[in-house]
Amino acid sequence: MNKYKLARKVSLALLASVFISPTLSFADVINDSDHSIYVKPESSTKPVEVKKGEEYKGPQDGVAANGKVFKNIDGSDVEVDKHGTAKVIQKNPVRLLAEEVRGGYLEKSPDKGWDPVFAKAEKQAKQQSKKKISNG
Repeated sequence: MNKYKLARKVSLALLASVFISPTLSFADVINDSDHSIYVKPESSTKPVEVKKGEEYKGPQDGVAANGKVFKNIDGSDVEVDKHGTAKVIQKNPVRLLAEEVRGGYLEKSPDKGWDPVFAKAEKQAKQQSKKKISNG
């Protein structure tokens, strides 16, 4: 096999890995909000607290912020802005489309592995509600 055919095959394999959902995520979650958020790691059901201004590095499935749970696809960075809104940071248009289809805010836990992060979101929502009542 000549070097051009080999280079073509390698290039096609790399492109396929970008467009087809990868099995690993190396994305980050950035917390620009004024409150702690909770990341659901890819390989665990135990949420990890990320304090304001901090960053979570590593594979993750989603995030609890502002009393809501956001699911992202593998390989997408997520930023929680100053209002507590989770937003995907994704430059690949095909993966951005996949994010629209397979990601976003969840209304309920899709399986038991998500229950702990939903519990954190519920706790956040209750705390925010108490804060609003006490502030009048």
